[in-house]
Formats: sequence, structure tokens, C-alpha cells
Amino acid sequence: MPMSFILTGKSSDLTMDFNSVRLDTNKKYEAALLSLDTYNSIPNIKEGKNNAFKYYNGEVWKTIELSTGSYELNSINDEIKRQIIANGDSESALDITANVSTLRWIVTINDPNYSVDFGVPNSIGSVLGFETVADRCGGIDPVLGHGYNVSPKIVDIIQVNSILVNIDIIMGSYVNGSASPTIYSFYPNVAPGYKIVGSQIHL
Repeated sequence: MPMSFILTGKSSDLTMDFNSVRLDTNKKYEAALLSLDTYNSIPNIKEGKNNAFKYYNGEVWKTIELSTGSYELNSINDEIKRQIIANGDSESALDITANVSTLRWIVTINDPNYSVDFGVPNSIGSVLGFETVADRCGGIDPVLGHGYNVSPKIVDIIQVNSILVNIDIIMGSYVNGSASPTIYSFYPNVAPGYKIVGSQIHL
């Protein structure tokens, strides 16, 4: 007799125990994921981890903090510029763009009086591929000056390679060569805020 189980919630980690379900050990069973519906809301910028952007406006250093969220390339630049304007500074002083061919960020500082310092705690530089406070020990200066600045590392804006759906009563799946109760593995193929739909996955 087929049974269906529905799991819903708002947490990023959904777990449920079905202690009332008893399976006959003398029989063979099959499991299927009928559907998975969720939204791509996996944050790549987190408060207290990688959300700080510090810049010098020619007179004083100021720090911008981005809220936790799922940011695309352009939205990071838009939010930083929005806060620069809110601080009463020049919107055109700097631009943050990406070279999609080389996967590196470009910080163009148009105003010679401006600077950007990625060497602060919780710097967003780690996402943009720039040297951060942890690199000071290596003698690398995380402060960017006037002109065209290309990140020495590739961007790390997408911090999730795959999402696994597990059910601990199944066998036959392997992750990195080890047995795993994974019934479904997928990568979000939609932009942040859009719906992810998976269906009819059998094992």
C-alpha cells in the first residue's frame, strides 16, 4: 500500500521523524520523491560574516553593512551605491562590476580621493575575490586606490555546490564515494527569489 508524506516549513533545515511507520523487514520497498517546491533564498551575504564594505571618501573612513540575503552580481553594486548615497557621498566615486569571462571582480575607483579597504573584520572582500584581513600576514595590502582594481582570486558569490534531500531508510546512493541516504541532489537553477521545482524522483 503506497504512503505519501508531506513535509512543510520555513526553516532552512527541514527534518521530520516518522516513528509511527513500521516496515516489514521481509519485504522490499521503493521510495520516490514526488515533488520538491521551494525558493532560492540561500544567503551568500551574512551579517557578522562577510557583509562589511569600508571606504574612504577623502575625509573619513565609513563602513557599509549589507543585510543578510541572496545577492547577485549587480545587486551587490546597487546596494553599496545606495548606501554610499545615503551617507551623503558620491555615487559615481566607484563602481563594482564583474568580468564573467575570467570570473573576477573589478572595483573601479573613479575619484582619486576615494579608497576601499577589504582588510576589516567580516569584509565582503572574501566574496568578491579580494585579499582580506586574513591576508595581511602575507604582506598583501587589502586597500584599493584610485583606478582599475581586479580581484586576484575568482569570485565566491555562490557558496553552495548542491543541495541534498535525504531519507534514512534508503540504500544505493553515494556521495563522494561514500554511502549516503540521498534521494535527490540538485543545484538551484533559478535566480535568487525565484521558485525551485523538482518532481518524480525515484529510487
